[in-house]
Amino acid sequence: MAPIAPAQPYSRVAGATFPPLIVTAYIRNDGCEGIALRSTAGGAVEPNCSDGAASLPSFISVNGNVTLLLAHYAAPVAAACDAVRPAPLMLRLVDNANTPAPVVTIPYALTPASASVRPAAFVALLGAVLIAAPDEATGLGLWVFDPSTLPGLLTPRKLDTGVTLVGARSLDVAVGTLSDAGQAPIAIVAESGCPPRQGVWVAAGTLTHNMSHIPTSVQLQRPVQIATGGTSDASPSVAWVSLPYDEWRVTWVVDGHTYFQRFTPEGMAIQGPIEVGGTISAAVAAYGSHDDVLEATSPAVDGNVYSVKLGCPK
Repeated sequence: MAPIAPAQPYSRVAGATFPPLIVTAYIRNDGCEGIALRSTAGGAVEPNCSDGAASLPSFISVNGNVTLLLAHYAAPVAAACDAVRPAPLMLRLVDNANTPAPVVTIPYALTPASASVRPAAFVALLGAVLIAAPDEATGLGLWVFDPSTLPGLLTPRKLDTGVTLVGARSLDVAVGTLSDAGQAPIAIVAESGCPPRQGVWVAAGTLTHNMSHIPTSVQLQRPVQIATGGTSDASPSVAWVSLPYDEWRVTWVVDGHTYFQRFTPEGMAIQGPIEVGGTISAAVAAYGSHDDVLEATSPAVDGNVYSVKLGCPK
């Protein structure tokens, strides 16, 4: 058994065109379990039965909306978190994504052993794409893909994170504003362990780039635990909110209650967790990369947040 697939397919806008190109990746299990794609450009990809089982797809567009970078696990769906076992995390290119005839390339293994209940997270940077997922060897796996190498073979490079966030079963990543010195704040949120004993952790640090805006190294602070427990996945997510705030905002779920907390660029808590009330449900922090982070403004009086004005999920 291996990663758990979310109930809904992974669907998002690919690129920045009008009309927008919307691509959906999902798992077919009607005798030929594998990755299938559909797009609003009329594109369709059926599973290649010889590829074997697949689960937890996610993707991001590169080179406009012509090419997608697609990640998935080479494993069948597991029934529960404690049934998850390490499995290969695969990376593919989907060429001609904005046409009726997209082409999926041969997979590249980012890591042979990743145990996750959530798809890999992607972040589009100025000159590259950052990929984050659990890695049995190091806890946290961070890979950099340089789109300027296309067309050509996939050649992602793993960043040295040391051993951190061991036992993570769900990850999200966000990167802040790049400075003139080639450094940007970075934050990782992780869910470690399985319900009801799981914990939510935050690790912040610095992502260093070269002159071509490609990340070359990362330095992370020691992770800090911010939440525990719950009978279902906490699905933590993180987003960078720039000026005038310049801060991290993290959401997670405990037994249907959604929580929100603000952190400095260095990962220090600005205030304690705030429970998001009203009609906001656990779906706010559902599976996906950054589509699930709350847009919120946080007016303060005497340094204490007294209200959180919510908008649509990002």
